[in-house]
Amino acid sequence: MTRKWWIPLAMASLVAVAGCKKPESASETQQDMAAAEAEGQQKVDEARAEAAQDINAARQEETQTTIESAGNSNPADAAANNMGAHTDTMKTEAEGRYKVESAEIEAAYKVEKERCDASTGSARDTCLNQAKTDYERKLSEAKNRRDSIRGALDGNSVARP
Repeated sequence: MTRKWWIPLAMASLVAVAGCKKPESASETQQDMAAAEAEGQQKVDEARAEAAQDINAARQEETQTTIESAGNSNPADAAANNMGAHTDTMKTEAEGRYKVESAEIEAAYKVEKERCDASTGSARDTCLNQAKTDYERKLSEAKNRRDSIRGALDGNSVARP
């Protein structure tokens, strides 16, 4: 009869111990961080390549507009067309910078999460919360930079005929 209460206690103890997350070893953490960094760098490189392609296309379109405007008999129309094309290029450049910056921010966040996984308990939770807060703040700042450029360009844009 006295042994019956030991069984549930032993089971509860095993469940409690099994549920505890053990900290990663330093080498596991370093491997995870290196893998996250490599993956992040690949995504940053892809964002850079995509942004460069978009910017080059916008510049080509701007050049084509300038060439076509040279034949326009109305200088005001030609200037408006050129300004509009240049504004579009600058917006594309702002969007490209944002894509690259957001990829860099995402990559840094993933590395930081891996670093946080080396801790356990409340230290890990605090680390992850701080990493997420920093990530959200930096991403918001990047969006604000992009949007302020776009807003300034929209406010100064010239209507094309």
